[in-house]
Amino acid sequence: MSQKNSSANQIFIETPVYSDKTLLEQELENNLKQLRKEEGQKNKNNTEKQNLDDQEASQQKKKVKKDQSEEEEIKYVLLDIEGTTTPITFVNDVLFPIARKELKNYIIENFENQNLQDDLKQIMKDAQQEMNMQMEFPQNIEQLKNEKENNFLSQILIYLNKLMDENKKYTPLKSIQGKIWKNSYENQSIQGKIYDDVRPVVEKWVKQGKKVFIYSSGSEEAQILLMKYSDKGDLTQLLSGYFDTKIGLKVQPQSYKNILEKINGKGNETLFVTDRYEEAQAASEVGIKVYISVRENTEQLPKENKFKTITKFDEI
Repeated sequence: MSQKNSSANQIFIETPVYSDKTLLEQELENNLKQLRKEEGQKNKNNTEKQNLDDQEASQQKKKVKKDQSEEEEIKYVLLDIEGTTTPITFVNDVLFPIARKELKNYIIENFENQNLQDDLKQIMKDAQQEMNMQMEFPQNIEQLKNEKENNFLSQILIYLNKLMDENKKYTPLKSIQGKIWKNSYENQSIQGKIYDDVRPVVEKWVKQGKKVFIYSSGSEEAQILLMKYSDKGDLTQLLSGYFDTKIGLKVQPQSYKNILEKINGKGNETLFVTDRYEEAQAASEVGIKVYISVRENTEQLPKENKFKTITKFDEI
């Protein structure tokens, strides 16, 4: 009796019971949602990556088209020599020592040449102003040779050697150097040095109708000799002209304006290749497109360099 009453007094709370099948369905549904979420994220990532790839490809195409367009616009190419077409070592280690060695004999042997006398008179004037040198211009070859009575030759040699030590871009000196080198080129005791990559690219430019010029601090005569008697053959047939410091100093924008006038060209039609940052700046100021040549022994460029650089001509 007591057990019956006890059983009657118990309170039963019904709780929902899920079958194994229901739990399995929920787990599968959750997994499916997670897979869909992951797949959606993956597709999103792939789409974003594809968009980035497409943008990069588009930018690359635009760059190629721009470069091609710029190349097509270029009608004139202006080339420096030292560090650009020719190793600096050739100029410093081969040409300059020859000029020093032959300088005195050349002046004596060619003193009666009017062009040389014009150069010597300018040199004397500048030496008197810059170094306060006292000298008189010889009236004839005998006075020139008589150094006991006339110190002209010794003073001139001191001044010119000083300019060579300082690597001054001095027009009368460059003129004399060019004439001295002429003999050495013609008797084949020296041969102009040209980088291997230069001639093929210059030939390509000429075939495209571009005109190629040289602009160097060396005299026009010295430029022609180097190109004519080069180790890559006669390059003068590929060149349309030459400019030296008579047109102006290479670090002055006006010099490049003068060149543009001479070739009847515009800045945006002209490309200048040089190894000197200061020259690149001067050319760019008149709208000329510039590449800086980075070769062995060329000067280190400043951190603020804004110009494109090349190590070979086929990178242009």
